[in-house]
Amino acid sequence: MKSTKLIKKLIPLIVLALGIFAWHFITSNPPQQRRGGPPEVAKISVSVTRLEPQTFSVDVASYGVVRPRTQSTLSSQVGGQIVEISEAFRDGGFFEQGDVLVRIDDRDLKAAVQSASATLEQAKQALQEEVARGQQALEDWQTL
Repeated sequence: MKSTKLIKKLIPLIVLALGIFAWHFITSNPPQQRRGGPPEVAKISVSVTRLEPQTFSVDVASYGVVRPRTQSTLSSQVGGQIVEISEAFRDGGFFEQGDVLVRIDDRDLKAAVQSASATLEQAKQALQEEVARGQQALEDWQTL
């Protein structure tokens, strides 16, 4: 039991003695500084080349989706069979306003115009008949 009490009292004294020894060693051996001429300059070998401007192409392989800057939707105002397609009407093609891109067979359009004209004439005739009936009804009303 006495030996454990003795060890507990000696450990702090040993640590204190080691600390004092380390402090004395560090203070008595400061780092050596070299005093003298300027520091040595590292010698580097350099080679020089004069640059000349040149044109060259760079190939870059990549993956992705290419989207157009502008996208247009074309739709016809009439139906019919396509009879002619312009050279500009292709993927990536350029065209201006008013350029003819596609020609459609106009026989269906002409038939539709004639049918509409006939329907218009029938409607005009029906209107005249109704106007005449209205006048006849007015005259009959006045005679009664």
